[in-house]
Amino acid sequence: MKFSPYDSLEKRLSQVMFVVDANSFERLALWREYQHTVKWEEDSSGFGEVIGQVGDMNVILSLNFATLNGQVVMFIEPTSQLVDYRMVDAWLEKHCAPRYDNGYRSARTNGMNFAHCLQAVAAASGIPLEHDNCTTLVTINESKEREKARSKFEEMTAKDPGIVSPLKGWALRTAFAAGWIAGLRSRLMG
Repeated sequence: MKFSPYDSLEKRLSQVMFVVDANSFERLALWREYQHTVKWEEDSSGFGEVIGQVGDMNVILSLNFATLNGQVVMFIEPTSQLVDYRMVDAWLEKHCAPRYDNGYRSARTNGMNFAHCLQAVAAASGIPLEHDNCTTLVTINESKEREKARSKFEEMTAKDPGIVSPLKGWALRTAFAAGWIAGLRSRLMG
């Protein structure tokens, strides 16, 4: 979905399928981590919305938008000197309260739990994400590296079944780490 710089805030809010509480650095870190997992299109414009006042001080919410696999995600960050989080919650409930999982769950999370957003995006877009056995999102390269390491371990243990018991836990952890490191290396270098 392409945004127009002339879109009103109301139009943008009506398109949001997930809300993520994340400051600009967290948003950058999420983009770096998941840019190869989903098609991520960042909208360079944003909104600074005064959502209320406490005494004579404004409570301001920074709203930024991105499209992930065709689904609009809004990143919010309270940026005023004074923040009333109950006011933020009430404003979101009134203006933008998307739900997912057949309406059972609030479509709002923080940067640490961003996988909830990605799972909802995958379900809404019909584009599946690759998962490992710990339900951590991984790239296809990481998954292939882990599979190679696991196959090598299985081959080694097939030759000498007596080695399985004492080494199995260590070898599986090593295989998992090798795949994770290879995936990290490919993301950093590639």
